[in-house]
Amino acid sequence: MKKKIWIIALSLFALNLLLKIIYIQVPSIAWDEPFSIYHAQMDLGKIIDHLYNGNNPPFFEILLHFWIKAFGISPMSVRFLPLIFSCMTAVMIFLLGNRFFPLKTGIIASLLFTFSNFHLFFAHEARVYALFGLLTVLAIHLFLCLIQDNKNKTITFWLIFVNALLLYTHYFGFFVLLIQGITVILIRDVSRKSFLKF
Repeated sequence: MKKKIWIIALSLFALNLLLKIIYIQVPSIAWDEPFSIYHAQMDLGKIIDHLYNGNNPPFFEILLHFWIKAFGISPMSVRFLPLIFSCMTAVMIFLLGNRFFPLKTGIIASLLFTFSNFHLFFAHEARVYALFGLLTVLAIHLFLCLIQDNKNKTITFWLIFVNALLLYTHYFGFFVLLIQGITVILIRDVSRKSFLKF
């Protein structure tokens, strides 16, 4: 069964890569992409200083900074990083669906994501949104795992880590944490101690 799951996961990744790499350079760099590309070319200290007072946390620009150093600044290069995040999100949606629902649910959810025009756009944009989507799915997956096994310190650590990355990626990460908090309140079996720990 594990082999079958990994074959499906790799197939979904390959399908996403194939579909999303087409027209990755069309249109040319536009909208808010120059903002991320411009800041990503600065020294790390300057990236943090410039974004400290702005409305964008610096995590994506820091990742893009190292990506540009390694692979250059062409439209293909700067957009390939979000494309990879988008492909990984499709796989994570499948794994989440497979773990908590029937296998078909994970496949259908991943395919809906794969063929979504909205997420295709984000996969072709050198902006934070594909990374934010990936971290959100990871946070939900870890949160549901922690609900199943609330004494697992490894899962607790990774949930805290991913939630922190979410906040350093986009301020909408607070909504993901708020949803987790509301969910903990609504679960009847959660003790007061577990809630305070969360």
